[in-house]
Amino acid sequence: MGKLAQGVRQITQIPLGQTKVSRFNVRKDVGDISELVLSVKSVGVLEPIVARPVGKGFEVIIGSRRLAAARKAGMKTIPAIVKELSDDEAVLESLVENLQRGDLTEEEIVEAYKVLHDFDPKQWNQETFGKRMGKSHQWVSRLLAAHEAFLTLQKAGVFKSMSSSPSREERERGVAPTTILTEINEAMRSDLVRESFAPPEIRKKTVELGKTVKELNYEDAVRVVERFKMYPEKPMEKVKEEALAASAGVALKTYLSPKVARQIEEKTGRPIEEGITQVIEKGLESIPTSAGVAKPPMQHWADELTQDPMPIQVANWWKWNRDRLDVHFDFFTTHYSGKDIETFAETLKANGVKALIDVRDTPFSQFRPEFNKDSLAKTLTGKGIKYLHRPELGVPKEQRDKLAKTGNWSALFEWYDKNVASRILEYIDPEEWKSTELAPYAIMCVEKDPQRCHRHRIALALEKNGLKSLDL
Repeated sequence: MGKLAQGVRQITQIPLGQTKVSRFNVRKDVGDISELVLSVKSVGVLEPIVARPVGKGFEVIIGSRRLAAARKAGMKTIPAIVKELSDDEAVLESLVENLQRGDLTEEEIVEAYKVLHDFDPKQWNQETFGKRMGKSHQWVSRLLAAHEAFLTLQKAGVFKSMSSSPSREERERGVAPTTILTEINEAMRSDLVRESFAPPEIRKKTVELGKTVKELNYEDAVRVVERFKMYPEKPMEKVKEEALAASAGVALKTYLSPKVARQIEEKTGRPIEEGITQVIEKGLESIPTSAGVAKPPMQHWADELTQDPMPIQVANWWKWNRDRLDVHFDFFTTHYSGKDIETFAETLKANGVKALIDVRDTPFSQFRPEFNKDSLAKTLTGKGIKYLHRPELGVPKEQRDKLAKTGNWSALFEWYDKNVASRILEYIDPEEWKSTELAPYAIMCVEKDPQRCHRHRIALALEKNGLKSLDL
């Protein structure tokens, strides 16, 4: 067979005896193909594989499952689109196809990145790879960090594989959530840990920490990781005990470095969630260092009172300021970037929100599973807030992909205003919003900056129709 120009989609039958799976096919595990074999025996291979000519044979770039099924079904040839592809083009084509199908594991995505990076480190950096995949640089970086921790833990027998959102059954079988793996990796790179241990000891601590958080839910696991970053020299069981006794460990992760958090605890002689309040009131330098006593010698009278959990304090702070604006708001907008779930929900409750409208096109978060649709709905229901998902108000994947490649927010908003916001009255009746028992609503998306999020465009469109809003 002569060479074919790249991109030609002519379908031809190629002999199975001269065909093998390419080492650049990113799909390494074909999984259970029993049903596919039955289908092939019944109707044949309906969708052609993609292969490239190599020597006298062919390498399969896309379609390793179909190839395996055709062999089991006893076929002699298989329909194929044959393309001339370089090695990196072969990896990229396989990667993009399988990502679109949702077939790849996180491990396979990482291996594909490493292959491309080895081809050309300058061209295939994390940013370029992310753009070609329709993902952010941060997404790639966090996935690689998770994989780094996973390799150490896999070698120690703690985990068998990794996944962005494993089920309970999968976790019991040893599948590690990438979110937790990322937290572990970041912990081992933190200042106090690197100052306390040599690299071999850090690997041992990685294994200890992995074993400690293996069975915990995400929020508890993060509490343990954050506590470890503050006191890496403590026995892991002690770290776990102290972390799970705390009430606001997750919220503090966003605001304090481990060094500062530890300094506050040592200065005040109190757990960080209590000590931070005292530091804000008095100033860290004015508080004498505790010498093994339960409370510092000079204590404020308010320290004797029972303190509400930090999420409720934050919510009360919001309500205090809002009530003094002397303005009625018909609806709110909000985000969850940098917020823990309890503070997020309590702030909505404090502001009288009756229903949350989720305007994400896809209501899932790889790194914040507590804000996935079902988990979020459960939390809000517990606070007396109704959850509504309105994907028709979201930004479709193709537009998000364009933004990831170009960074052109103006173009995105121009598209959104023309195609969605201009038709806002088809989705939302302003008079209904003012009178319904679910008012006031809150419109939620991800980004902290409302001017970098499409909820801002929804707000502007509604304000043109006489509604007033506030971003929480």
